[in-house]
Amino acid sequence: PDQVYGTENGKDQAILAEIKRFHEKGRPILVGTTSVEHSETIHHYLQREKISHNVLNAKIHQSEALIVAQAGRKGAVTISTNMAGRGTDILLGGNPEGMAAETLEKELFDRPQLAQLAATLLSEGEDAARNLAQRHGKLNPDLVGALLTTKAEFDAALAEIEEVQVIGYLARTLQEPYDMDYNGILTVLRMVHGGRLGEAREFVESLGKDVALVDDTLRQWNIYTRYVSLKGDNSKTAQFLAEVLFEQHYNARAALTRAVLAGDLDEARAVVQRVPGLEADIIDRIVALKQQTEHERQEVWQIGGLHVIGSERHESRRIDNQLRGRAARQGDPGSS
Repeated sequence: PDQVYGTENGKDQAILAEIKRFHEKGRPILVGTTSVEHSETIHHYLQREKISHNVLNAKIHQSEALIVAQAGRKGAVTISTNMAGRGTDILLGGNPEGMAAETLEKELFDRPQLAQLAATLLSEGEDAARNLAQRHGKLNPDLVGALLTTKAEFDAALAEIEEVQVIGYLARTLQEPYDMDYNGILTVLRMVHGGRLGEAREFVESLGKDVALVDDTLRQWNIYTRYVSLKGDNSKTAQFLAEVLFEQHYNARAALTRAVLAGDLDEARAVVQRVPGLEADIIDRIVALKQQTEHERQEVWQIGGLHVIGSERHESRRIDNQLRGRAARQGDPGSS
């Protein structure tokens, strides 16, 4: 039910009192506001009371998924502007996939660190790069080999591209994976190069082939065209190689997490063996996270689930209902 207050401060104090009451029980709390300013006001009140919390607004959107992943944990307090528009579900006990992503992000190397390794490799040589990787807490000497392999593959492609251009190279290399003849691939390449992506998809579909070819063609065209333009520039080449390898690694981390959470440990081990820079003990840590969230889910369930507080009425009743609906989802306990 609505509660109406004579002053803004009176309402804020009531919100604070309700947060404290449910926080003492250990229940996760979601506070939905309609403005960034009001989120900041509540944030300052909670800071003063020394209540640990997270704030979700446009200023920190990059970490949004990680914050929402934690929002259903025991004792979690989350303040959000426009929560209804955020697609990620709040799971009681925490979202194991989101929490695993956060753990891997903290423990494994990031893009700038890999770029530093690639720059050392190209400017100072393989030994210097391996020494850097061994000294660095998050890098692995195996990544040096992966960077060398990636560079060798692109250099081999570059040698062929100098003879037949990017279009000729892709016309040859895309035939086998997409089971299409040279002329068919060439037609797609010309359409993609001309920006006629819709027409290219229709053409591929008419042949009964996989339309993923069109997006793959565009991606590879851009990648190889960029590599050609970097020839002779070690600094930009290092950045390029780091980006390519980091994207592969990032996708592998997600695949590893999905495999572990699905209980497919054989596939998880295969990913670790296949991808340089992934250690086998990561699997154990993700398994432990999964067990932790399952245990915490039972605890949060028993004390009443997620409690949702709306700081003011939204002009759209649908938005208000969506905020309320964050609690007691799919048979979970909860209140608002």
